[in-house]
Order: sequence, then structure tokens, then C-alpha cells
Amino acid sequence: MTNQPKNKWSEKTTLIGHKLRLEPLDIVHLNDLEKNLLSPTTWHFVHWGLKTRDDLEQGIKNSHVERENLNGNAFCMIVNSTNEAIGMSRLMTFDKKYNHLEVGGTWIGDKYQRTYVNTEAKYLMLKYVFENLGCNRVSFKADSLNFKSQNAILRLGAKFEGELRNYCVLPDGRIRDYKIYSIISNEWPNLKKTLEWTQTKYV
Repeated sequence: MTNQPKNKWSEKTTLIGHKLRLEPLDIVHLNDLEKNLLSPTTWHFVHWGLKTRDDLEQGIKNSHVERENLNGNAFCMIVNSTNEAIGMSRLMTFDKKYNHLEVGGTWIGDKYQRTYVNTEAKYLMLKYVFENLGCNRVSFKADSLNFKSQNAILRLGAKFEGELRNYCVLPDGRIRDYKIYSIISNEWPNLKKTLEWTQTKYV
């Protein structure tokens, strides 16, 4: 599917699942996200210094710029039964020549970690990326110290590829190493079945 129009990668779309839906991230989600994400125990709060409503608002504004520039597509995770916004994730690091991108920037409230939320959200995003955008590969990066994130990525069925050492410096001065994982298009059909079966435990 190399003839897929590349502006579609940043197109606003809503992905609907059993218990969760992903909407384009917008300022209307700010109040819920402030309530659910700004906890002193969340990774972004501790390591990225994202601690205030203003930080969240700026992140939402940055996501709008990414979409306008056709190099990002951010989603907000919404619980279908309550319409509450409880997390976010994005499509990013687009390589439109070779049809691959990264899923990252995931931030889920403490209450919803290790529940159905990450699995269903990533399922919806992977289904969209492989079946609607026709990507050849999806990659994930995880901080070398963020073991929750690493385990969550492995539970999706992604393969570990290696480590990027001294990749960046965090606001607190720590030099960050990244672990890299991927899923490729010919793996998706079997992983899709596994993820759909996994979701039946939560329905």
C-alpha cells in the first residue's frame, strides 16, 4: 500500500473499541487529563517534569502543531461508559518514504495502568496503522529504567531490537537510554488475533 496518501497519517479520526475509544487529542480533554494524569507517581510527572495543568495544555498545543505539520497524530483515550479522558498516546516519527512510524508518548493515569486500557488502545492504533495506513513497521521506544513500559510493550507481542545509549537528556539532567522494539506487517495478523483474544478477558 505504498500509494497511501501521506497526509492521512495525521488525519483526525476516532478509533472505537469495546470499552475504549481514541479521539483526536484536544483542549476539551484537559480537565479530565489533569485529574487523571497529574499524579506524583506517574512516570511523566517524575522523570519528565510534566507537573501542571499548563504543562498538559502546552502538550496538547504541541500535538496540534505536529498534526498541522503532518508529522504526528495524537489520540486521547476515552472510557466509553463514562466518556472520561484517562490517557493519551500518539503516532509519531513518520518515515513516509519507507512506510513506518513510531507509537509513543503514551501516558495513562495510575488508576488505569495494568488494566484493559493500554492493550485496547494499542490494539486500536496498530489496527489503524497496519490496515488503514498500510505501514510496514511500527516501532516503540521505552526508557531503560521504565520497566512497566517495557513489559507493556512486550505483552503486545513486539520484538526487542536493541538499545540506544545516551540518546537524550531529561529535564532533571539524567542521560536517558532507550530500548527499541518493533512489530512488522507480516506479524500483525497473528498478533491481532492474540490481542483480540486478550481483550475478551475484559469484556
